[in-house]
Amino acid sequence: MSNVAHVYAEEPMEQTLSERIQVVAKWDNEASVWVAESEQVPGLVAEADSLDELMPCLDVLIPEMLELNGLGVPAHDHRFDYHVVLHVDRTAELQAPA
Repeated sequence: MSNVAHVYAEEPMEQTLSERIQVVAKWDNEASVWVAESEQVPGLVAEADSLDELMPCLDVLIPEMLELNGLGVPAHDHRFDYHVVLHVDRTAELQAPA
């Protein structure tokens, strides 16, 4: 499966992000992909089969979406920081007492 990005540009905002961007990545059991979104990056939605595929996709999409939304990229020495929070839902069977 290829990486998919949905771009939804909202009305441009005249501001610059000064804090580290937080991205939430959740495993979608039905689609069997990681889905990443960020409240700080309007319109950012990325899907990938693995975290290794998701990260490079975010490296490209985050600055593109910030630019489309009129937000400055918080760059330092031509780099920017973002933090990925992983959400994984799991069900485990209880072990019977010995």
